[in-house]
Amino acid sequence: MEESADLTALNPRKQTKVDRENLKAAKEFVDAADHVATGKLDKGIREYAKAWRHTVHAEKEALKLPK
Repeated sequence: MEESADLTALNPRKQTKVDRENLKAAKEFVDAADHVATGKLDKGIREYAKAWRHTVHAEKEALKLPK
């Protein structure tokens, strides 16, 4: 997630989407840590999974070439 946070999209038109997905990932990561800290491990794991999916989506968008 840290590596994805500063991604620059190969297609400048995709940068907004990349940034949005990274913001979603960061929020999910914080939510996950809060759940884990309060002993809600199952919810924490689900939130970590959501953060991961948003990070992967950001990376895929960043790698899309302009047409």
